[in-house]
Amino acid sequence: MDKIRSGELAGAVTTMPHKTPSLEFLDESTDEAKAINAVNLVLGENGKLKGYNTDWLGAIGAVKSLIHDLKGKQILVIGAGGAARAAAYGFHKEGAIVSIWNRTSERAKAFAEKMGITQIPDMR
Repeated sequence: MDKIRSGELAGAVTTMPHKTPSLEFLDESTDEAKAINAVNLVLGENGKLKGYNTDWLGAIGAVKSLIHDLKGKQILVIGAGGAARAAAYGFHKEGAIVSIWNRTSERAKAFAEKMGITQIPDMR
């Protein structure tokens, strides 16, 4: 992060497990990154670090290549890590009816409540 801030590096792409912890080093982040609580791209500009999340764009792009209109479609996201939260965010933004399940129920519940989507507490 210091090398990005100094301008030595233009930015960095983050992967798990660094998507959420990277937030604490940023000067600002996009609304999407805040909602998802994860960044996968950090860019430096004038000594400041800004975080972005583009995972949600990739998720909806992949699904929309097969299902063009997600509005009203029921989608279950399995997992509640950074990429799963990004996918859920994107599908919800596209008007899908989104449910999320995670083996750690509390993690899925917290995100579901924040986003206004359904949490599946037990897959059975």
